[in-house]
Amino acid sequence: MRRILAQTIIASLVLLVAPVDGRGEDKPTKPLTLEQKKELQQQRKELVGEFRKLVRARKISEAMATQEKVLIVEKKLFGETPSLIIPRLKILARDYETLGQYAAAEKKLQEIVQIRVGLHGKDHWKTIEAQWIVKDLAQRRRLKPEQRKEIREVDSLSRHIPRLSAANRYREAFQLAQRVLQVRRRLLGDKHPAYAKSLNDLAELYRSQSAYAKALPLYRQSRDIFKATLGENNPSYAASLHNLANLYREQGKYANALPLYQQARDIHKAVFGEKHSTYATSL
Repeated sequence: MRRILAQTIIASLVLLVAPVDGRGEDKPTKPLTLEQKKELQQQRKELVGEFRKLVRARKISEAMATQEKVLIVEKKLFGETPSLIIPRLKILARDYETLGQYAAAEKKLQEIVQIRVGLHGKDHWKTIEAQWIVKDLAQRRRLKPEQRKEIREVDSLSRHIPRLSAANRYREAFQLAQRVLQVRRRLLGDKHPAYAKSLNDLAELYRSQSAYAKALPLYRQSRDIFKATLGENNPSYAASLHNLANLYREQGKYANALPLYQQARDIHKAVFGEKHSTYATSL
């Protein structure tokens, strides 16, 4: 068990050692002096080195405490742009969840919500999505240990569906997509964004096989769940519209497809801006 936890936590090194893009969403307040930045960067570097040694030694508790120290340093270093500490908060929340420390995980996720509210307001799609992640944690916390394990397994397996489809291994892809769908519905319910994602994945497989009659209700249900849970201004909702439009286009139902493409385009423009590649591909 400790080996599994260590392998999960060591994935945090990807973010811990990666340089952070200084372009935040926030408006700078009082900038640090160059000397202050250098001092904090050195502290961060030393803590990362300590964290790495602790993880390799399977000293999980000490490693988590060191991650907390890294967060403290990053709050000082990136205090002008609070959005830059969100990646650290996310990996801490994930690692605490893996360790079964749900109260600590929720605290980190709630901190992300507060940052989002401060940056964007309570009705922004990023805030709503952050709030849903807190709800998801609470829901998983109520599951039995074997159920949580089952959810983690299908979450991991779901990433293989596009690869199997691209390799024309459709039978395996269908079996996996259906398994993920069933588990998520049983354990998370049919009004959860993860379930909506599974509906979309299965619909994409049916569309790739020109089984349009089977794909259509799945696309529609996925779209409706994303709209109800994450809101109309979320990229996932826009993607569901775009995928449904693709289905209609392939059937030659251009009058049905066009308004959906236009709606998805407008959401991408509002969310990402006109210069973003996602908006460009929706034109």
